[in-house]
Amino acid sequence: MPADARRLVLNFTNVSTFNPYLDQGSVPSQNGTDPWSSLGSASPVLNQALYNASGWPWLGNYMYFLFVTNTAGSAQNFAFGVNGLNCATDDYDNDGLPDCWELTYWPSIYSYGPNDDPDVDSVRNLDEYLEGTDPTNPLSFHPRLLVSTQGSGSVNLNPAGNPTTTPPKLWFNLGQTVQLTAVPGAGYGFLGWGGNASGASIPLSVTMNGHSNITAIFGVTNLPNADYQFQNNLHSSVGTPPDLTNIASGNIFITNIVDGVSRPVYHFAQGSSVVLEPADGVIPTNIYTAVLLFSFDNIAGWKRILDVKSPANNNGLYALNGQLYFYPVVGAPSAAIAASNYVQGVLTRDASSNVVGYVNGVQQLNFVDTQNYATLAGSPEMLRFFKDEAGEDAPGTIARIRLYDKVMPPAQVATLDRLPGGGGKGSGHANVMSLRDAVRAKERLMAVRRKTHTGQEAAADRRPGFRDCATGFPLFSSPPAPAPPKP
Repeated sequence: MPADARRLVLNFTNVSTFNPYLDQGSVPSQNGTDPWSSLGSASPVLNQALYNASGWPWLGNYMYFLFVTNTAGSAQNFAFGVNGLNCATDDYDNDGLPDCWELTYWPSIYSYGPNDDPDVDSVRNLDEYLEGTDPTNPLSFHPRLLVSTQGSGSVNLNPAGNPTTTPPKLWFNLGQTVQLTAVPGAGYGFLGWGGNASGASIPLSVTMNGHSNITAIFGVTNLPNADYQFQNNLHSSVGTPPDLTNIASGNIFITNIVDGVSRPVYHFAQGSSVVLEPADGVIPTNIYTAVLLFSFDNIAGWKRILDVKSPANNNGLYALNGQLYFYPVVGAPSAAIAASNYVQGVLTRDASSNVVGYVNGVQQLNFVDTQNYATLAGSPEMLRFFKDEAGEDAPGTIARIRLYDKVMPPAQVATLDRLPGGGGKGSGHANVMSLRDAVRAKERLMAVRRKTHTGQEAAADRRPGFRDCATGFPLFSSPPAPAPPKP
């Protein structure tokens, strides 16, 4: 047996008339004193560790002798196989951790499992083994870096890091410096860093003295594909999308106070409002951001906000007693829409089918659109605003509708302008510098929260689901709460 042998496995194939005997160092005596024998058993198996702490028998670097007798009195088939295991391959409990590695640190191979973290350094035993660190020393570990994005873009790392068993996390040497370079996608701009980083430096230098979650935030910089401002007409102020058309009679332009500004708005009657048809040239794919600045005259019950199907469909975006609701999937936890008050509702859907709804810049709901409830469908494709196919709608006013073929991240939605020229922006999209200021303000707030919330966040990080790396709080919960029945 080799000197590095850790386990001997013998597999026999025989009838019960065979009696195998095994001894270490000499021929078996067959008198009951041999270290192992199998009498009168068909096809026995020997699985024996070769690291007997008390010494003889069962040690490596010795000769082993096998003696077999046949008591049948006639020839019989007999075969056996030998499998030897060393430190790198001996894993008797099949937990992915070689037994000799476990016994280096603990008294038994059953002391801890591969997912345990006895030194509480947030690296589990399986990774400590694979990376060559000490699972009993909290200062012996490779810090993890998790990089994520909001909006369209990517992040280049230098050095690239090492893969872990929990991708997309990467590991680096303790104290190693990593440079992160944000690369915006077409039509997007880099707004800033979130999570365990702040500011908007490119590249960002990070010293890996501990685990780190960093988010690169990219915002839409293009103008919307359509911007309907209702200045006594139903034309878009940008591009050449179709005009909005009235669904029924009764809609009129009036003058109203919106965010402290007297301006024209479009009052729609119950059961009427406007439709964009065809809509596929404005939203060519089902990746979009829809921004609606509106007011309902009343908010009791179900009130349709947006229908994306053609023909009209019962599913879509509603207000339910003032709560934003995407039927039949999920609703907001509380009311954010009040009667006769202008609110800015935003609905986004990204390439991964993640749908998020906001009111006045605050996230209200989210879900993964596996059933394509939020995709434009039909011929022609259309968007119907504030009109329900079953009369679940209300009269109100529209001040502005903007449609993008890109997805705004939460940080950009939070600072998005409402009226043209409002707050000194007036560009149809959020000002990049103001967005960066918002990201920094959010980071200052989260720094305070982390001081009192660290333990809860650590526990929450182990829960399934998407998370906002800037806050640690869930983004996309699974499964969403069931919808209440509609009449």
